[in-house]
Amino acid sequence: METAAPGKISLQQFIDRTPLSRRQRLIVVLTFLIMVADGMDMSIVSHIFPRLISEWGTSIGEITATVTAGLVALAIGGFIAGPAADRWGRKPVLLAGFVLFNLTTAGFGLTSTLEAFFALRLLACVG
Repeated sequence: METAAPGKISLQQFIDRTPLSRRQRLIVVLTFLIMVADGMDMSIVSHIFPRLISEWGTSIGEITATVTAGLVALAIGGFIAGPAADRWGRKPVLLAGFVLFNLTTAGFGLTSTLEAFFALRLLACVG
């Protein structure tokens, strides 16, 4: 570890000496919850697909296309989010993605066709 000039502290020393503020802790917790929600989405949706096949009469090929398109949309959302955050700031982009993800995920319960589910899945994954 590099040491700072006499009378000055290094960035590492500053970070080590400064405790997290209440706001910083809140941001860490909220970001963690967003990541948990995204992970739950990926896990839960895998349990839904067998039921969609039996109830909606869809094929495994259609389900595979939906999953694949969702993963591609996830990558596209990641590519969009970086430059958007550079332009408009991290907080607005994070909040917009969070809101888009939650609204479209909530909309899954209202769908009755694979096409609507597919469209909402794309939007949720972009978010």
